[in-house]
Amino acid sequence: MPRIGEGEVLVKVESAGINFIDTYQRSGLYQIPLPSTLGLEAAGTVVEADTNVTGLNIGDRVAYTNVAGAYAEFAAVPADKLVPIPEGVRS
Repeated sequence: MPRIGEGEVLVKVESAGINFIDTYQRSGLYQIPLPSTLGLEAAGTVVEADTNVTGLNIGDRVAYTNVAGAYAEFAAVPADKLVPIPEGVRS
């Protein structure tokens, strides 16, 4: 389970995007530091937030991109990378 830092939110990942960059990283074409959790975009639900984070609450549905580690059950994501998912939009 990742631990959130200052300005971060813990997201329970419910879906993750699979893009060409992910396949390039897996194949070694794009080198990344190892060990690493792949995936750069996901959607899910806020389960914890740093006390300094405003505008996001536990239970909010959110999405993000350009944050490594989306192929996991939970991800610590900087709050400024999160966008709310409106009601009625499926993730």
